[in-house]
Amino acid sequence: MTGRKEEERRYTRRQAISTAAAAGAVVGVGIVAGLGGYFAGTSAGGGVQTVTQKETVTVGGQTVTVGGQTVTVTNTVTQTQPTTVTSTVTAGRTPPRDRIVIGASISLTGGLAGFGTEEKWALEEAFKKANDEGGVYMLGYDRKLPVEFIVYDSKSDIPTVLANLDKLINVDKVDLLIGETGSHIGLAIAPVTEQSKVPIVGVLATTEKIFIPPTYRYLFSNFHLARDEVLVYFDFMNNLPAGQRPRTIAIWEEASDLGADNANWFEAYARQYGYEVVLREKYTPGSDLTALVTKTKALNPDVVGAIPSPPDAINMMKISKELRFSPKIWAFTRGTATGTFGANLGADAEYVTASFVWHESLPGAGDLVQKYRQATNRPPTLLGIYYSSGQIALKAVEWAGILDRERIRDALASVQFDTVMGRVSFGPGGKMNNTDKFIMLMQWRSGKLEVIWPRDKATKDPVYPFPPWESR
Repeated sequence: MTGRKEEERRYTRRQAISTAAAAGAVVGVGIVAGLGGYFAGTSAGGGVQTVTQKETVTVGGQTVTVGGQTVTVTNTVTQTQPTTVTSTVTAGRTPPRDRIVIGASISLTGGLAGFGTEEKWALEEAFKKANDEGGVYMLGYDRKLPVEFIVYDSKSDIPTVLANLDKLINVDKVDLLIGETGSHIGLAIAPVTEQSKVPIVGVLATTEKIFIPPTYRYLFSNFHLARDEVLVYFDFMNNLPAGQRPRTIAIWEEASDLGADNANWFEAYARQYGYEVVLREKYTPGSDLTALVTKTKALNPDVVGAIPSPPDAINMMKISKELRFSPKIWAFTRGTATGTFGANLGADAEYVTASFVWHESLPGAGDLVQKYRQATNRPPTLLGIYYSSGQIALKAVEWAGILDRERIRDALASVQFDTVMGRVSFGPGGKMNNTDKFIMLMQWRSGKLEVIWPRDKATKDPVYPFPPWESR
């Protein structure tokens, strides 16, 4: 094969390979190439040939025929724990289409639009960078392929998300999906991608319900967990001087799976560390929260914990200011971490806190943040996480070597990815490893989120307690 390149890709398999296989038995995997035989039809753009490839790989090497072409695949199995399989794919086959198709359903309108518009910008930037470099090199075709990114508006609405996924999977025939922010969305889409056997990365869900066995094989979440964003608050409070530590906590529980996770962890850690929970009360997202704030003010807690949506977080602050209610710390996340929170409230956002998994001060993010600010005139929220989702998607496709959903899934499950959020890898059920190492506590200061905890990542000293409204 003169002029063709060979390159090795290493994957660490979680499953054991038997002694019989090492002795020469067949290690068989049915793989669908490109669009594959799983879904029939033509992708957007037309002219796509559907090719079904079934590779039976024998230890020691075997020649297979794909669409009339001869392709050599050699697997060397090393009997170690975990088992390492080294795959050498000889390049030269013809791609089933002339581009890589990546799709996403993202909330560009509705309550989650503050996240969605930022995600769309970040992903488009990641894919533009790849295309400006000629595309993604695909070993199996010995060429670079450009990336086509198809995105539909979720409208912050589950039925719309599901309709969009159906179109992306069955009409657009995407090779890989990218998710969006929202545990309720993650819980809704996971069964769909699992049944369709389409890998999806960037499902930013903190609810641990999504990782309870039986887990999903095709879902990957480069995000923290509900426990992480609560524990960082207790870590901060526990390290305050003894005479300054808060003692009482009120929990505002959003009526959702995510809200329940957040409230459960607040209550559990409060018991563990000796804090008193004086209130745990549910509220319906988007409802009038005046009665809840009034009731809480009468109890005068030191801490209020919650995980509100951006619109609810804004309303909570507006109502609290009207009623002159100010605990020592607003132990919030999600809604208070968005740029829209600061933009809508202005000076009233000052000193409010948020726990989140990325901040613009992290190494390697400077140029990206500057470009985003210049393009949108907004501060970033999860920009680095969204950009990382794009980086992970591109690297997984590259490691797969061909346009094959199963190979892409295996790469997501096996590879360590260097991203602007740090080094990312995934464990069982697609849960990101070492999630607690990524979480930070932030505080709004002069219109910008600053890191106040942990100390080694802090960009500002914390202001505690939260100054009363009347003294500001």
